[in-house]
Amino acid sequence: LVLFLNVAAFVALYRAWDKVHLGWWVCSGILLGLSAIAKPNIVLLFPFLILWGAWVPRAERRRQVVGACLACVLAGCFVLGIMWRNWRVGGEAIPVMSDGGIVFYIANNVLDRGLSYYWPRSEQLFPLGQLDPTHRIAREIACKLTGRQLSIGEAGDFWFAKGLEFARQHPGQYAWLSLRKVFYFWNDYEVPDTMAQHVRLTGLKGWWWLHFGLIAPLALLGLITAARNVRTYLPLYLYVGLYVLTAILFGVESRYRLPVVPVLMVFAADAGVWAVRVVRSRRWGPIVAAVIVVGLAGWMCNVRDYEIRKSATRMDINLQQFDHAQALISRHKYQEALPILDEIISQKRLYEAVVDAWSLRYQALREMGDRAGAEKAFAQSLGPLATDLVPPWSAASRADLEQQVAQDPDNIFAQRELGYVAWKEGDLATAERAFRRVVYRAPPHVSGHYNLA
Repeated sequence: LVLFLNVAAFVALYRAWDKVHLGWWVCSGILLGLSAIAKPNIVLLFPFLILWGAWVPRAERRRQVVGACLACVLAGCFVLGIMWRNWRVGGEAIPVMSDGGIVFYIANNVLDRGLSYYWPRSEQLFPLGQLDPTHRIAREIACKLTGRQLSIGEAGDFWFAKGLEFARQHPGQYAWLSLRKVFYFWNDYEVPDTMAQHVRLTGLKGWWWLHFGLIAPLALLGLITAARNVRTYLPLYLYVGLYVLTAILFGVESRYRLPVVPVLMVFAADAGVWAVRVVRSRRWGPIVAAVIVVGLAGWMCNVRDYEIRKSATRMDINLQQFDHAQALISRHKYQEALPILDEIISQKRLYEAVVDAWSLRYQALREMGDRAGAEKAFAQSLGPLATDLVPPWSAASRADLEQQVAQDPDNIFAQRELGYVAWKEGDLATAERAFRRVVYRAPPHVSGHYNLA
């Protein structure tokens, strides 16, 4: 919906700018207002539209500025309507959405790696069996932490302040996190937040000409070549910058990046037109420079770092094995689910997936009445967590953990388990180093402080 509304709004804007017609400005204002209701970040574009309207010959300037102002006022009326409705229902004039604070916090904290979101506290923010309860649970946690009842808006402000506190206390880490988000924004990997979305995105990979890894490098070149006509392209430049800024502030998700793809296609097309003209004129210097830019951009947009490989592996495991086993257990077909879980455990493709498989195996064995097997599975699901129900983890398991830590030093789960293994084996220096890493990266991690003590 946002993609359609934004594309339609840009068509109307360019018609208004080209034809100097108030009717098209009114149409664009209505479309922008509807888009702001669905995704409010477009509101940041409104003031610049007035400046763009004034960037015309003097004879047309007054009419264009009036039209741009009219479009912004009309779009703002939709936002004001939502604020009035929120005030009538909840007693607060919240602009469009109330969960911006908690989304900002889970996208900007000591554990966040830039790819999707991360909840750094011990409370359960996403309980199973509930549909997107984040705003309600986050408000309850904020009330508990402050010791008083908070309104929806106050809870949002609380979490927003927590995110800003992280940025102030760790400016270097926040700057690095922001750079990582920019990298993930331009990367070909589509970051899904649901399995259904992952399946649909995987299906689209068959259309090679729709690959973001092809569009993005050409679009980056187009952002350079289109500068020769910056007045015409100004709203599109601002729109791309707006979505990059949104990714830095609120995280990278493929469905949030999707509305900017049509605009990137426009820039990619401009790069193609420029390339044809340059080749025909046989200007080899710009051609060589363009090849270098596209080559470097293509590498950046298609390279897979550890976080991307981990996310892709987890999605593949869920799609091919884990979700199937979960569905079988929900239908009480435990004997059919156990071989699938055993396969996940034996493959050791991803540490977190192995732990989850042991946890699901515990659930199945408990329902089957196999108490001894359930206790063993439960102990394994906790890792080597100070339990004598099973032998300590083997040297091979420690090697797996050390490999995880070497690839991702900030993975507190792998660091925690490595600390347990090292402590069991009497390697106190390694255990202390691992637990200190947990506490450094996750100050609220209670067991990290307990283990270090």
